[in-house]
Amino acid sequence: MGYLTKILTERKIFIVLLLGFSSGLPLALFESTLRTWFSTTNVSTQSIGLLTLVSFPCVLKFLWAPLMDRYSLPFLGRRRGWILCTQLLIGIVLCVMAFCNPSLNPMTLSVLACALAFCSASQDIAIDAYRTEVLSEQERALGAAMGVNGYRIGMLVSGGLALVFADRQGWTLTYLLMAALMFMCVFATLLGPEPAFSTPAPKNLKEATWSAVQDFFNRKQALSLLLLILTYKVGDAFVSSLIQTFLIREVHMSVESIGYLVKVLGFVATLLGTVLGALLINRLGYYWSLMLFGIAQATSNLTYMALLWVQDKYIMLTAGSAIFIENLCYGMATSAFLSLLMSLCNKKFTAFQFAILTALSACARVFTGPYAAKIEASYGWHGFFITSLLLSLPGLLLLQILKGRLDKIFAQSNSTA
Repeated sequence: MGYLTKILTERKIFIVLLLGFSSGLPLALFESTLRTWFSTTNVSTQSIGLLTLVSFPCVLKFLWAPLMDRYSLPFLGRRRGWILCTQLLIGIVLCVMAFCNPSLNPMTLSVLACALAFCSASQDIAIDAYRTEVLSEQERALGAAMGVNGYRIGMLVSGGLALVFADRQGWTLTYLLMAALMFMCVFATLLGPEPAFSTPAPKNLKEATWSAVQDFFNRKQALSLLLLILTYKVGDAFVSSLIQTFLIREVHMSVESIGYLVKVLGFVATLLGTVLGALLINRLGYYWSLMLFGIAQATSNLTYMALLWVQDKYIMLTAGSAIFIENLCYGMATSAFLSLLMSLCNKKFTAFQFAILTALSACARVFTGPYAAKIEASYGWHGFFITSLLLSLPGLLLLQILKGRLDKIFAQSNSTA
């Protein structure tokens, strides 16, 4: 109850919640929702798998993160100016995408999706930096939680409710509605307070980049930590790249059913998993949290295989169960993973280092799609889901290698909390 009161009364916390929504809204519109749109047409499965490449800017966002640290626009301060600019660009791109047709101009729509991904990644950089600077030490835990919750709500709207709306009203109106919601997020930026003690901008780009890189690689086992971030969620990303296609073409579920089950039920399960994971992290530490939740995440993807064997009258029940279990485990693993990423960032270089680490973690989501389509074409859906389990093993092996290091990071994080 105290948290709810603070959310409603603390201006900064409420703005962080709204900006989390703004950050999460565009993601599905160039990822899962876009792939679902393509899946309803005659576009090949291989082409749909290639759509994961439109997220490539999310992997490279660390390249221009120093520019957003070094330079500011002539309005709304160093962070909010960039947030406002990216929000307006996202809304404009969504309006243009609304009038495209994947059957007639798939390449044009794919290029626009890349532009949307670039603007979205830029918005994330600015919002992450703003949240870090505007919140005090005592507010960061609640602020981070509200940011994640807002992000999930944004993804629910653009990835779940958008599918339900598209099934009834069509894709043009759906993308126009998403654009309208993005333009409304501008008010959160305009109403947001300036940080009380804003960190000074780096004197030059070398200071904004090289010092941050040196700081990270001065740590023990830095390369192994980067490999862990790169591989931990590969199996889950592999499944998510084609799960909508599997449910539509193999299980014959409607777009509306996917909207309710995959996005709405999945959203609830993810939130429960995130909260449960956060409660357990302090008891288990980073190593055991990441290991146990990672195993659960890897094996939960196999629950979708049950859909290949059940009778039609049990499809919805089985699908709901599989979706709930998979998203619950995903939420737990994500909670532990994000906690580790935040602990690895030096507060002096938060924007650039966080951009690098999240970009690395996004590599799996971007590059697995084309290979996922080839695996499905060669070995069928059984081979597809078993491959997802095998792809999770390298990350779990790295966890075992880094056990002592992760325990030290957890202990240091707790001692400075």
